[in-house]
Amino acid sequence: MPKALKVLLITLVAGSAVAVGAILYLDGRAKTYSQRELGAAPAGWQDSIRSAGRVPDLSGLAAERADSGDGALLLWDTTLHWSPPRDFGLAFARLFNDSGATAADTALWALVVRDTALNRLAVFARRREWHGLDRAIAASARESSLVALALPRIIPLAALGRGVLLRGLSRIRQRDLAGARADFAAVTALGEHIVRGEPSLLAVLGGRRLIADAMRAYERLAAVIRDTALAGRAAAIRSWGVSRAGRYSLLLEHSPQEAVYVARDTMLVPGVRGDAMVWVAFAQYTRPIFTLRGMGGQRRAELLALAASDDVTISRLASMVLADADRTNMRERLRGF
Repeated sequence: MPKALKVLLITLVAGSAVAVGAILYLDGRAKTYSQRELGAAPAGWQDSIRSAGRVPDLSGLAAERADSGDGALLLWDTTLHWSPPRDFGLAFARLFNDSGATAADTALWALVVRDTALNRLAVFARRREWHGLDRAIAASARESSLVALALPRIIPLAALGRGVLLRGLSRIRQRDLAGARADFAAVTALGEHIVRGEPSLLAVLGGRRLIADAMRAYERLAAVIRDTALAGRAAAIRSWGVSRAGRYSLLLEHSPQEAVYVARDTMLVPGVRGDAMVWVAFAQYTRPIFTLRGMGGQRRAELLALAASDDVTISRLASMVLADADRTNMRERLRGF
């Protein structure tokens, strides 16, 4: 064997050994990190994720959905978004929580409740349909990707909801209790629509917060009419809406089997299940060895089963995650060379 070829072979073997050693070292570090994250997680974090994805009974508190049409248009069509007055957020917090409102806040309150643009919320909240996934795909650069799925602008809609709630509180002061209930019910219905119909966890959390704000308004109403049953029910639902369960979903990155359990749970809303599906495919992808060999056969089988689900939304989400996994699988890419 020529000397030059021998040197080349030795160099290649040594380089490969160094590369493999580096991968195993980094993989070990990543594995240790995952174990440490799970070890520091609070007890019952899995139940917190499931709780976030189960909508409580809102009967009697949410407006009836009796009109035809797609309510998701209000969330996805930016021309329908409401532009609140300047400093609305701070004023809302003080007025809504009855804590140190200023004269300027009161003046802003009067301005907001006269804004007829608030009426559009009830119009869309009463619609029977909610095509959140279709609208998210239409707004995305790649229609077959759940990871790159477009996210809605939830903040303008949350501001609109809060404007309607302020109007409801104003109606309580005017003893228009029926009008106040109608406003609170519309915001509750819209929040429920978002939680049940949007495919992203971010939107689900935003919808839960909207419901929580509506329940706080119901508590104010209950105090006025001295309805302890309403106060207790609203307080319990508000507690569900403000829980920080969303942060626990990040732990699914370190626990792929738990992600499988969440993705399978038919009692959970699609946004929570879809988020779990992403972790079924990509959990521990921070570990180099998983990045190289791709998703395991058992995880793929789980996603294929979900893709065959009778639930059309879940089926579509699982198919999108499978497409994402195939695009990022380095082993499959290398086979193409």
